[in-house]
Amino acid sequence: MDREPPSPWLDSPAFDGVFFIGAALISGMVGAVVVALPGLLVPVIWAWVLLLEGPHLAATWQRTLFDPEYSDPPTTRLALAAGLSPLLFLGASLAGLPDAMELLVAVAAVWSIHHTVRQHHGMVAMYDARVHSPRWVRELDRWALQVGLWAVIIAGQLLVPLNRQIVGAPDFLVPIGWVAAAVAGLCVAALLGRIGWAVRQGVSPLPGIVALGPAIAFTVFVMFGMGSVEPVYASASTPEQRVLAMSLVGGVMHGLQYLGIVVLANRPRFAGRPGWVGWLGRHGWASYGCWVLLSVGYLGIDAARSAYPGAMWFAPSSATAELFMALYWGLFFHHYVLDSRIWKVSRDVALRRELALG
Repeated sequence: MDREPPSPWLDSPAFDGVFFIGAALISGMVGAVVVALPGLLVPVIWAWVLLLEGPHLAATWQRTLFDPEYSDPPTTRLALAAGLSPLLFLGASLAGLPDAMELLVAVAAVWSIHHTVRQHHGMVAMYDARVHSPRWVRELDRWALQVGLWAVIIAGQLLVPLNRQIVGAPDFLVPIGWVAAAVAGLCVAALLGRIGWAVRQGVSPLPGIVALGPAIAFTVFVMFGMGSVEPVYASASTPEQRVLAMSLVGGVMHGLQYLGIVVLANRPRFAGRPGWVGWLGRHGWASYGCWVLLSVGYLGIDAARSAYPGAMWFAPSSATAELFMALYWGLFFHHYVLDSRIWKVSRDVALRRELALG
């Protein structure tokens, strides 16, 4: 008797539909609302910071720093070093190097993009593992997705006038943007071919659909759709404020996916664990409540760095604001390192067991 093919869902159509696939639609709807009603942008930004961005940082800590059974000293030390590294930029700024903090923001922007691209690939890799995709399909998904995403982002930075102005790219680089767009098109064609192969073979095309839709198509929407209407915040005075809506839409998507996968993986991870650590890990809503409480402190750091309108506690570019800017990016650099090590589906047997990936 033939075995029933594995379910392509990481949890269920409803759960995956909200957190992993439908997150793109939810994020797009948030973008449409703030474009139609620009006055909502600032309060929605702060709601995102409290309810999604901060909690997604805290969710990583629950699986690492707050888990007594977690032990990876090299990663812990590397993450700590990364978290403290922005203080070097702050010291250089205080020593009189005028562009030190701008360099920090540039490094942070590139690392943030890399982190986002890697999360998209991680999601697709999980779906590939779930349906036991052959190695050549997994490699195609890996390269077509990551190259395609970077190509879309480069094209968006060079072809959208506002983005080009913010990054300081001269107009003669526009042809490179078109080359990047062509590369993205080839990657899309490869993924379409991969989906067609899956349908013909009678296997689930879901991994390819996730790569093409919630990853590449969504990034096209953020870079070109949202980028074409920025700045939504009419009183924008800094590069970060000029792309507030783009940051919001991309951040909602990223946060929803991340919280979903943490909740999903935590259930079996903390099953049978005694005490409050185990209880909290098994109850997603309780964990989320704690993440939000921790995010209140993160909210204060964000206000103290004086980047988002509505709560700017110190003069922008003041020494105090720069200190909190360094602390802010330190939190993210710490997160980026931890996150790069704890979601290795291909290498982490325990993670594969938690996600029922075989």
